Amino acid sequence: MVLSGIEQGADAVIARELYRRVDAALARLGLLVRVFGRVKSPDSVKWKLKCKAESYAAEEKKMQDYFGLRVAVYFPDDVPVVRGLLERLFVLRGTSIDEPDQETFGPTRYNLVFALPTELCSPVIERFERVDQAFEVQLRTILSEGWHEVEHDLRYKCQSEWDGRPDLYRAMNGVVATLENCDWSMLRIFEEQAYRHYKASNWVPMLRAKMRVRVQDRPLESALGGLLTADEALAKRVYRLDRNVFMRAWMKSGVAMPITWSNLVFLANHLVLRDSSIAALVPSVLGDVFATA
Repeated sequence: MVLSGIEQGADAVIARELYRRVDAALARLGLLVRVFGRVKSPDSVKWKLKCKAESYAAEEKKMQDYFGLRVAVYFPDDVPVVRGLLERLFVLRGTSIDEPDQETFGPTRYNLVFALPTELCSPVIERFERVDQAFEVQLRTILSEGWHEVEHDLRYKCQSEWDGRPDLYRAMNGVVATLENCDWSMLRIFEEQAYRHYKASNWVPMLRAKMRVRVQDRPLESALGGLLTADEALAKRVYRLDRNVFMRAWMKSGVAMPITWSNLVFLANHLVLRDSSIAALVPSVLGDVFATA
């Protein structure tokens, strides 16, 4: 965990526990992500409360990002999966999702605010009148993460220095627009990779490119590989599996299992494909897990 801000005391313990819970939920699905956490320093809290004093007073709201997590996903199609996981773990208090329109260069900001779990509510933050018992999670792609870090420190915190320079402001936004195109391009590359391996009957490379999750390095069970090779129609169904549908179904199912290539196919079959020939190969211990999910 990358933890900035207060590194000792009760607040750091809370931040680490929030990180642990989120990281464990993401690991259950083998999602390719990086998680960062922080606690605002006292100086940072005072600076923000001073800068936004009028809006806080007018709207009677409190700071909700004293505790903060950032989840940087490798691929943008995992953002809704991560959001679904978080909403199963915590009570959602609000969202702030900014997406630029088709004629605007700008970053996509995907911020979620959750209630701090009761058992983690901190007496430490009560010394700040305008700090809420909440925490914020920012969802980003790994490519845009670096841009947001630069922009936050060198533009957001000193916006007046950019006044009168719309060309540079727009160019800065153009950088993140380029990164969004890169996110899209990487997805297309892995889709093509999956297709080529499917055509060559290379089942593990096909699954690697299609599933894009962390997997234990075990070979595909020979019986399952032989079944896919012998049954072209079935292999096509596995290849054409909608990953987003599968990942969301897995997230909702609560299934926790060793993530291997064979287990992924067995689970995808259990949740989505429902082919009897694949189901017949499922080990009994895994079948018991599926039955109780």
